[in-house]
Amino acid sequence: MSSSASSKSTAKPKKIRAVKSPKDPRRRCAPASVAYVGDSVYEMHCRTVMCNHGAKLTPASLHEQTQRLVTAEAQASALRAIEGMSWLTPDENDVARWGANGSVGALPRRLRGKDGVATYRKATGFEAVVGWLHLTEQYERRDAFMQAAIDHLVSDEDL
Repeated sequence: MSSSASSKSTAKPKKIRAVKSPKDPRRRCAPASVAYVGDSVYEMHCRTVMCNHGAKLTPASLHEQTQRLVTAEAQASALRAIEGMSWLTPDENDVARWGANGSVGALPRRLRGKDGVATYRKATGFEAVVGWLHLTEQYERRDAFMQAAIDHLVSDEDL
């Protein structure tokens, strides 16, 4: 046996570092980027809920039902209701404010009215919370937040 082979077998294995949770996305992403992720995650969740509860619905009907839940107006309403229940943690409240105070791009035409900017900002805050919970790998809390929003927006008869 050569000396190099014996030194390899007696060498201590390298320590494997534990995978740490990602750092707070607020330090490395713009509010709109975190909200973008949240928008995608929330829409997929809503589509899943609609498919699970609407087995006989057509794809067009599923789309229509999902769209009711993902509009800026619906998201803003859901966030207001959740905030009113004092359900959010202090960090989640901060993220909602951070997302809502981010720069606003072009507003959709339907929101170009007296409360449009406030509605759009509140909806962006909602999406930022979903995105932040997703990016920080708080999946159970994310799912509970999204379900609380859907519960506010939809009655059991609608599903």
